[in-house]
Amino acid sequence: MTLAIRSSGRVCGELISPDDVRWLRVLSSVKHDIYQTPGYVRVAAAHDGGVAAAYYGSQGQDELLIPLVLRNIPGGGASQDAVSPYGYGGILSSGGESFTAEALNGFVKVARSHGLVSAFLRFHPLIGPSAEDLLAHGKIVRRGQTVYIDLAGSEQNIAAGFRKGHRHNLNRLSSTGFHAHMDRWEWYGPFMALYSQEMRRLKADAMYRFQPAYFENLRNTLGPALHFGVVLSPDSELAAAGLFTVCGDIMQYHLSASEPESLALAPIKLLIAQAAEWGRARGCRLLHLGGGRGGSADTLFAFKAGFSASRGTYHTCDLVLDDERYESLCRPLLPTGPFFPAYRAQ
Repeated sequence: MTLAIRSSGRVCGELISPDDVRWLRVLSSVKHDIYQTPGYVRVAAAHDGGVAAAYYGSQGQDELLIPLVLRNIPGGGASQDAVSPYGYGGILSSGGESFTAEALNGFVKVARSHGLVSAFLRFHPLIGPSAEDLLAHGKIVRRGQTVYIDLAGSEQNIAAGFRKGHRHNLNRLSSTGFHAHMDRWEWYGPFMALYSQEMRRLKADAMYRFQPAYFENLRNTLGPALHFGVVLSPDSELAAAGLFTVCGDIMQYHLSASEPESLALAPIKLLIAQAAEWGRARGCRLLHLGGGRGGSADTLFAFKAGFSASRGTYHTCDLVLDDERYESLCRPLLPTGPFFPAYRAQ
């Protein structure tokens, strides 16, 4: 599949592969997170059954990058669509507002030239251009808030930002002999099994049911940027575990799971508290916990909100690039509400 298709206009743009040197060049010049790195996008694409790519636009010294996963559309023949990699892929731009707007015009032209039917973009709540920069082309959806812990202060200041109930749980866990550690990789195998068990218990959507191959691929690809925390019981049995990424001074809470018998004690709280202190000691500026499921203000969001009052805002963008093809793909399906793209709702 040819990825390089040039756009017209003042901004030169094309779809590039993760091997393209320009991808890393953009990352070297702008603040970014793990979700924009070519290795992470490759891992996300493998999980989604797609191909890792990015839109690259440039004008003089200004550059813009949109990480993407290109996917074949089931029942759509040769048709494809695009989605941001799992997480907060967003947009990176080294230029000002006028360049960014022009480069986004170029993205739409290139995507259409490539034959993409639609694109679903997830924006980063804390870095990159505003979602409103794509208002002229698609539908911007405000999904909700995300939570992050400011790690710039002391350990005591960070703990003071925890909700009273969280602090009570943490004291109870520590006093009864639970203990947390980072990078105890000997527990990685049991964690994979525990995660699968938890997704089945929660009846999670397919996108969250990561298989062992995903976890192995993530570790092999991200290397020292991936960290693994565990909480062990007083008998040194696995009570909870989770993955974190570090990119520059941004630490991300990625995936986690708890042993069912320990849920009432909420050992994940000890895991996050340990990760926050670990990240602070290593110079991370913040630990981003994310939001609720789909960005909603649900019980998951309420749990995360107990660690900090600091918030980001999460937006997505629905882009229909080929109206006629989009409608033809949606026509045989029953109405499915706001899910985008609608032809994938079932």
